[in-house]
Amino acid sequence: DEEAHAVAIHLLENLEGAFSRSLRRARRDGEIQTRENLRDLARYLVGVHQALNVLARAGAGERELRGIVRIALSVLR
Repeated sequence: DEEAHAVAIHLLENLEGAFSRSLRRARRDGEIQTRENLRDLARYLVGVHQALNVLARAGAGERELRGIVRIALSVLR
């Protein structure tokens, strides 16, 4: 339904904004060194977040999910 779709889009945009703000702060404070576009990275992290949700619901174990997170976060170095 259209209302549910609008709510989902709103939530994903809010998540992207939160990631974007955190990434900007981390770059400013020297916590991450990446030269990648931070908005692209925020969108990437939203995608990883969504994938983790799907995989967890499908029964992926903690070890599998942590491996994915480890690799996903490696792009921030």
